[in-house]
Amino acid sequence: MLFGWKRAGPGLHFFSTCMVAIGTLFSAFWILSANSWMQTPQGWTWAEDGTMIATNFMDVIFNPSLPSRFAHMVLAAFLTTAMVVAGASAFSLLKKRAIPESRVALRMAVLMMALVTPVQIVAGHESGIVAGEHQPAKVAALEGWWTTQAQQPTVLIGWPDESAETNHFELAVPGLGSAVNNAGPEEVLPGLDQFEEADRPPVWIVFWSFRIMVGMGLAMLTLGIWGAAAWALKRLDASTWYHRALVLAAPSGFVAVLTGWITAEVGRQPYVVYGVLRTADAVSPVPAGSVATSLLFFIVVYGIVFSAGALYILRLLAKGPDSDEPVPDSNQPPGTPLGAAIEEAP
Repeated sequence: MLFGWKRAGPGLHFFSTCMVAIGTLFSAFWILSANSWMQTPQGWTWAEDGTMIATNFMDVIFNPSLPSRFAHMVLAAFLTTAMVVAGASAFSLLKKRAIPESRVALRMAVLMMALVTPVQIVAGHESGIVAGEHQPAKVAALEGWWTTQAQQPTVLIGWPDESAETNHFELAVPGLGSAVNNAGPEEVLPGLDQFEEADRPPVWIVFWSFRIMVGMGLAMLTLGIWGAAAWALKRLDASTWYHRALVLAAPSGFVAVLTGWITAEVGRQPYVVYGVLRTADAVSPVPAGSVATSLLFFIVVYGIVFSAGALYILRLLAKGPDSDEPVPDSNQPPGTPLGAAIEEAP
């Protein structure tokens, strides 16, 4: 292969993997920095022509919500990958294919779930605390709080009714919401009644997207603990029910990421830049027909790409890893591109 890649050895493979990871983190940092500034803007002012200009780029980049949201997103990407690897490995074990490779991959995924999921929950909690300080209307909507009061509850389930300003069929734990949000027993936390209707996000979407995200996170935590216990008891490879659960949970990371972004972006409404620029005021003067056409085009293109990618991934999962590569000869040159070139030279 080009540059002797197949004989390059683990060193070069590890280096390449690290470079890809660094590039991904760098890209994620700038994406999250820009989006976090829209959630918690600082370091800017109005220009004379009415545009927003930066006065301090360091304040713009390192805005209050960046650290927790960046950590939360990166860990979410790791866990999403771990869930897919776990599901694929468990599927192979259930089908009795590529047993040695699947055992190794399953242990890597279980280790990632067991160690990273608790850290992810902490990062998510910190992100929520920052949102409570800077975006109280979003927190009130995702928590389902309609009344401003001390000892806010944790609403486990319910059906938000924006017209009646209440939750139907509510199941809640009194006072736990204040504790979760690091508020003392006498501290008053704002409900949606503190904000004008025009300043509230769509409650139903934010309320349920948040619960789906949290539910996926708790499922990952449960599977991580289950897997770690099975591993410790030397039952990981033979735990059929655990393998089936992992196959079912393989898409859970994607679901958590999507619902997390829905919570963040819909919860930011009615603002493009929270508390500063409303979405209605940021709309470009483009005809509705042009917007609909471009949106339809994107839906079709992404639908094709997503479908093709999903089909390809499913075929790879069904095939399993290739395990028929020849065993390296100990007399071969060192596992580097230079070594491969020396070997192939006439």
